[in-house]
Amino acid sequence: MKTGALVIWALMCAPVAAESMLPVMRDQAPGAWDAVGRVNVAGYRTRGMCSGVLIAPEWVLTAAHCLYRENWRTVALEDLHFVAGWDRGIAVDDRAVAETFAHPEAWRDGMIDPARDVALLRLESPMQIAPVPLLGDDLPEPPYGIVAYQGSRPHLVGGRFDCGAELQKRSLVRTACRMEPGSSGGPMLAPVEGGWAVVGVVSAGSGGWTLVARALDWVAETIAGG
Repeated sequence: MKTGALVIWALMCAPVAAESMLPVMRDQAPGAWDAVGRVNVAGYRTRGMCSGVLIAPEWVLTAAHCLYRENWRTVALEDLHFVAGWDRGIAVDDRAVAETFAHPEAWRDGMIDPARDVALLRLESPMQIAPVPLLGDDLPEPPYGIVAYQGSRPHLVGGRFDCGAELQKRSLVRTACRMEPGSSGGPMLAPVEGGWAVVGVVSAGSGGWTLVARALDWVAETIAGG
């Protein structure tokens, strides 16, 4: 697959100056997206952010490259924190991270593979927030949604629900809905009976497209293995 120049939205990327690519969801129903939160990274003189989604009471799905700093050093466990439903300084809940799991094939030939750019954070204790389930292999008809935080508006969750999607291979989708730094790890969502399900997570930008990692079989197996 030819995807053009690949740009990984690393944790410490500077915010873009352009208008936010995910509109702020000012009219969302209270609690509608509490399961989506910020994956905060702290460290000596550094601070960064990705997005993530609670998919089980103590499990958060995000992008694998969010577990690395700009120099590709692994983020120390004590520097990771998940803040659910963050809204202008107030969180619905937050947890330290007890353990991380990155897809074993997220790195290939010294680069991130966008099709496998998924990671799990096991929280120190379960959250009392309704998680968002994983979608199965079959993709329904678009449109899809993407909900995430962004570098230009880091304290307000943004979302749009008019995204198309093209299946590039079994574990990779691309969409013309543009993202920005901070959105990495945010969920792409499909409507299902009774709500929404996770299609995959935002990985990278490539030639005007956003790439979404869908290695959800590995995610389900990892959670089942505990």
